[in-house]
Amino acid sequence: MVTADTGVFENSSTPLARRLQDFLPGGWEEKRDSHIKPLFSSKLSDDEAMREEFLAGAQLLGLETIHPQQLMVADTLNNGEETVVIEMPRRSSKSTSILAVLLGRCLTRRQYKVTFTAQSGTKTAEFSRDWLNDIDAALGFIEESAWPFKPRKQAGSIQWTFPNGSVFKFLNTPTAKALRGGAADVVWVDESQEFDAEQSAELKAGALPLMDTRDDAQLILSGTAGKQRSGWFWDTLEVGRKAGAGVAILEYAADPSTTYEQINDEDVWASAHPSIGTLTSLEKMRSRREAFGDPEWAMEYLGLWPEDYSVSVFDSAKWGASERPVPKAMPDNVAFGYDVSFNGSTAAIVAAWRDGDDVFFNLVEHRSGSSWVRPRIVELSKKYKAAVGLNDIGGVRAVREEVERARSIPKSRIVPVAYAQIAPSCSTILREFDDDHMKHFGQAGLTEAFLQVARQQMGDKAWKWVPGVAGADITPVWAATMALRAFDEKPQVKRLHAIVA
Repeated sequence: MVTADTGVFENSSTPLARRLQDFLPGGWEEKRDSHIKPLFSSKLSDDEAMREEFLAGAQLLGLETIHPQQLMVADTLNNGEETVVIEMPRRSSKSTSILAVLLGRCLTRRQYKVTFTAQSGTKTAEFSRDWLNDIDAALGFIEESAWPFKPRKQAGSIQWTFPNGSVFKFLNTPTAKALRGGAADVVWVDESQEFDAEQSAELKAGALPLMDTRDDAQLILSGTAGKQRSGWFWDTLEVGRKAGAGVAILEYAADPSTTYEQINDEDVWASAHPSIGTLTSLEKMRSRREAFGDPEWAMEYLGLWPEDYSVSVFDSAKWGASERPVPKAMPDNVAFGYDVSFNGSTAAIVAAWRDGDDVFFNLVEHRSGSSWVRPRIVELSKKYKAAVGLNDIGGVRAVREEVERARSIPKSRIVPVAYAQIAPSCSTILREFDDDHMKHFGQAGLTEAFLQVARQQMGDKAWKWVPGVAGADITPVWAATMALRAFDEKPQVKRLHAIVA
């Protein structure tokens, strides 16, 4: 055990050398276990040398006090598992604690390679700047040439190089392409909950090969509770909760059964947030509470993952009962909607119409790429003199702008759905399904998309569609949603037939 009498740093030559008792006047375990218990915790390391590495990193960062949850983070990271998930609420010293461990390893191990990324290149660079400022202050604002590492700050190539050959590298963009090449002892993805299922799959494909040639390599996923129960962070957290092989977790959060009626209970706060009584106070938490809506507060400060966000929205048995025989032709009064995936890899066009109380969806086309969408949607709109609905963002907007520039169809037929209309458009679809009014024709692409879609909250009372399964393609669901919105918003044009005497 590391104790106050060990004197780990007595012979340190760094300007910040302090005796261990400055951090821990008592023993390590005594301090670590003196505060609230995490919701989930894997086996903890008791390796003295690794604990010393953490304290070396803490010194470099200028930490004046070490808090119990920080020791929990260190012992979780050091337990030897290849993958570690750290989920802690905002303002609980999560990132600082992980950084202290990794800086300590870089200081003490030869040629140790760390690769770090957050949810964007901008955020990654921001982390680097903030951490360098902390280190600069801790070192007494001495010249950088006297620092224990050399920081390179140029945008796109940020990294810290240590005299022993260790490197702490910051990725410019969190993509598989940016991760390719080289090797890493640690790949650390912070704010991991921000990556959706599709982005997670891409990032994972780039990150894991970096560790193939390094002994004892480690993947660290850290963040707060996310908006949906899908993606790399959630999936790995679930494995750790079930004590799956190769995964260690540390999760500070309220009991998952906590309801929105209970999230204002300060006893719940105190049981979930490890910084109350260490880094912050109830008074500050009350102030923070006023600035957050219920969903955001529950996720970011109490670690609660919304229950229904990843649950399949459409019951498969009920969906099957909604199937109808394929019609010989679509009706005259019809509307179309289209959607393009965020990276342009797939797109879909769906037709929608109403017949009495029922609404029908027909998957017109669903295939890879998006260059085919513009001519096809123009062809359909001309043939049926139909309105075209779309969620006016990204590649979807690009297609709409191409259509308008070419003046291929009257602009009045194009129905862009504004942000404020997204939630009611999605709700309409679900209501029709719940009321047994939704009908379809058993098309595989439409069925697969609808049975893999989930919900994600937008503000306090609204929600939208998201993939409920890692990598799920839900463009047909969005296309159907936009088609029905267009049908309901635009007056349908009735064809005039010549009267023959």
